[in-house]
Amino acid sequence: MMRLNFMKWTTCLMLVLLWIPARAIDIDQVGDAVVKDLRDRYQNTTVGCGANQKLPAFECSGIMFRATGHGDYDPWDPSPISLRTGGISFSYWRADIISGVFGDLPNGYVWNAPERAEANGKKQPYVLCYFPVNAASVNRGGESGCGELLDYIDNRPVYYFSGSSPCQLQGIYTAEDWYEKYFQPSVSLLRLCGFNVRDYRDGAVGNAQKAFHQGILASTLMWKNWADIGPLFKNNINNEIIVRTWGNGARDQLPIQAFFYTAEAGKRYAMNDQGLFYKETGQLLPVIKVSSPGPEPGKMTFTYQHDDQSVQP
Repeated sequence: MMRLNFMKWTTCLMLVLLWIPARAIDIDQVGDAVVKDLRDRYQNTTVGCGANQKLPAFECSGIMFRATGHGDYDPWDPSPISLRTGGISFSYWRADIISGVFGDLPNGYVWNAPERAEANGKKQPYVLCYFPVNAASVNRGGESGCGELLDYIDNRPVYYFSGSSPCQLQGIYTAEDWYEKYFQPSVSLLRLCGFNVRDYRDGAVGNAQKAFHQGILASTLMWKNWADIGPLFKNNINNEIIVRTWGNGARDQLPIQAFFYTAEAGKRYAMNDQGLFYKETGQLLPVIKVSSPGPEPGKMTFTYQHDDQSVQP
């Protein structure tokens, strides 16, 4: 009888334990930790990552982000254009780079440092190329958005703009080469090249590190000569970094670290994205406010606010 009562008591205890909720995630603690990490990476101006700094700096420093706005598909899925071209457009924040404009996309998500992806069980990003300014990558033919810029008539590609093919194919290897070629009165945004960095994933360690570093130095040159740069370039000063497209439904595998907004218009979208991501994956990522007072490098701020969180377990 005592054994039977003990078994009943044990069974009841197990059932009670099953109904006790798991320890709630402290979203404030997570948010504060993410902000600290973003600030540290933003201020890290290393020339390279990994052993002997032979990997591109985006692997461990700076912040890769994608501005998404509010579209007809999940923000972490590729756009229809990206599925067609094979490349997805990101940008890159770092303290030694001009703070770009955000245009009409006041929200999006940031990635964790790519070097951490595999250790965290996430997909390793494959970065293809880097443009020191807006690349208009949706109109570039071939090479997943890293190739030459196409001109269209009636939605049909007609010809390529000369000078817009990857920098290395044109003999452009340094920031000085890039600046001298493109920042002339007669040159337009349609004739800019980007630095190919894809070979670091193909075993050619070192070449991509140098190319990406020169892309960063190009931003230094632009800021040094800011007074001489025309309004067209200033209004498109946000850099563009192209990542190989992943398939739809890969949200659990992506190294997303947080959602962000840069203006009040994007706050509710960032909160919506946080809630949707939590619902679909069970992962709770913070919403972060990102501010930039102007183009001057090193002035961006990252802030966590409890009231910005749509999910608060």
